[in-house]
Amino acid sequence: MSTFKVPNRDKQIIQSNVGDYRGNVWATYNVDLDSNPGTIKVSKRLTRVLDTAAANWEDNDIVQALQVHDGLYYVATDDAVFGCAVTADPTDSGNWGEVGNILVEDLGNETDMTSFTGLLLVSLGTDILSWNGAVKNNDWWTTVALGSALTAGKVHTMEVLRTGVDTLFITNGNEIRYYNSDAGATIISLDTLMTSNSLTPTLDRMWVGSYTEVENNAYIYEVQVGNDQATQAYRIDGRVCLTSFAYNNTPFVITEKGYIQAFNGAEFVTVSQFPWADQSKVMKGCRPGQVSDSPHLLAIHPKGSKVSGKYAFIYVNSDDEYDAGTNLSPRGSAGVWVLDLETYSLTHRYALNGDSSDYGSSKTEYCGPLLLTNTPETRIMVGGSVDGTKGVWMENPVINQGYFVTTRHESDSVADAFETVVVKTDTLDIGESVVTKYKDETRPNFPLEALDVSWLNSTQFTTTNYLEGVVEATEAVFGDEVEIISGVGAGQMAHIVSIEGTTTKTVTLDADMGTVLNDLSDIRIESFKTITPNEERSGEFEKLGAVNGVTPARQYKVVMKGNVTLRELASKSNAKNEL
Repeated sequence: MSTFKVPNRDKQIIQSNVGDYRGNVWATYNVDLDSNPGTIKVSKRLTRVLDTAAANWEDNDIVQALQVHDGLYYVATDDAVFGCAVTADPTDSGNWGEVGNILVEDLGNETDMTSFTGLLLVSLGTDILSWNGAVKNNDWWTTVALGSALTAGKVHTMEVLRTGVDTLFITNGNEIRYYNSDAGATIISLDTLMTSNSLTPTLDRMWVGSYTEVENNAYIYEVQVGNDQATQAYRIDGRVCLTSFAYNNTPFVITEKGYIQAFNGAEFVTVSQFPWADQSKVMKGCRPGQVSDSPHLLAIHPKGSKVSGKYAFIYVNSDDEYDAGTNLSPRGSAGVWVLDLETYSLTHRYALNGDSSDYGSSKTEYCGPLLLTNTPETRIMVGGSVDGTKGVWMENPVINQGYFVTTRHESDSVADAFETVVVKTDTLDIGESVVTKYKDETRPNFPLEALDVSWLNSTQFTTTNYLEGVVEATEAVFGDEVEIISGVGAGQMAHIVSIEGTTTKTVTLDADMGTVLNDLSDIRIESFKTITPNEERSGEFEKLGAVNGVTPARQYKVVMKGNVTLRELASKSNAKNEL
């Protein structure tokens, strides 16, 4: 007899994203593992707060930078700068307004913001604007810092090294610039084949990430104040350093291959990865020879990662560069992921919702910067675009839905009888639910995706997509699972009742998806089947019975809705020597 558990005996929940067997969790979506370690909760929903409903927000405004400075939250788009007092609730769009005194024509893809010597700095195409709350200077960099003009068309990421005299660092093509009141403005030239992109300060130095369009590998540079050249250059496993961050004075980088690498004192080594990292996939905007100079068009914005405690929050676009509109991996949803910096488990935390009726889209058009506020109103702000609508998303306490999928659990013998599954949760409230599903088989070409299915009503859609091998419901078993991954109803799930037609097929589902006539969605079909409980839930305990008797392997999927806390899933099996 064997038992498979999530979490494990050490109360760890590990998603390694390496193969089907490493760790105990294979995939996650909208789950929170950090607020109560050792349990699995549904994350709060990320809803759009700022968009065209805000005064003077234009349809095509792209969020370029987020910053907290002198009692205000700031959002810079490529058209204007917006502000909200930190004493107000930022999730109320009515508390935001355009900072009219910072009007400037030169906001764009080069733009970033930071706080330096009591000033809000906004990088422009060729200069840096300063704002002291009353007066702006569009030419602060060239007239006060006395730096030479910046290069238009290259991102001007800014960070401050706060050791000794505060020092401002700015990326500028194949240069890194820095300035303080003692040293003045200094230029450090990098290799001509490299473009500086990201900045991460540690105790007494700055780490500069880069990308290259002509070499096989980019570098991260170690820079110290007082030097006019980089102290050291370290090659990374990739052409693009998408973003970087630091934990315990150790720098980390994320490459376009999906590898997360940490500095070990001599080199950068891979410590974790996204699900697509070993599949020769190329992340958004990182095509060899065509790396995007627009940070929001990269898979991760240079300021798309932040550290809180022992967790790194990483905001990623999982669109396949070579197959637009398709995720790099079926278990690689777009949105905010969280890396546990002690176990290196990497899980999906937030999907951005398209409208109030969905639970978040697995796809995004672009991902902008990320800001951790860690306030009661919202823990996080991100800029981006979902289903054609651009804006800023923040946490919302309204009911959400998420799930996790276990790693593949092989039988101890030729095959096992998976006799019992037990799910332990905190007591469920009204409207909350936990549904456990299973998968025993690995079918060819599954999971299967169908794009732009057209809804007839809330339970039926039509499609001309390939549906060969999809299983309909019978009296003995549920039909295959349908999950809406983008478009109307994103995050909703149901099971197939029937499929009618040949070229154009009409698919009927067993649950209301919240859709109406002519709505369009992208869906994923998987072979998960719902397990009917053996007995009624008893408070915090639910016992589910065996399905299909003996099988050589199994995966479980647990779908949770509401403010649910799952403490344990345990599967007991008995070995069988004969099939």
